[in-house]
Amino acid sequence: MKGTKWLALLAAAILSACAQSTPEQQTINDAAALGGRDRILAVKTLIIEGEGSNGNLGQDVTPEATSQTFTVSDYKRAIDVAAKSTN
Repeated sequence: MKGTKWLALLAAAILSACAQSTPEQQTINDAAALGGRDRILAVKTLIIEGEGSNGNLGQDVTPEATSQTFTVSDYKRAIDVAAKSTN
């Protein structure tokens, strides 16, 4: 009986070690490998910045036409990780 408990515990440990991480957890694991888990967990604010353009394909007569281009300039989003809020 005692050996069966240990075998079950060992099997559970092996199966949990083989379980894949969620994509979110994998991102954290990858980032932690670069700077350490403590530094990642110490983040208080995450800032995303960028710019770009997107053509509205199918609305113009030719693909080269530029009258239907949507441009985003100076995009900035701040996420307060500690308070779990966005701006």
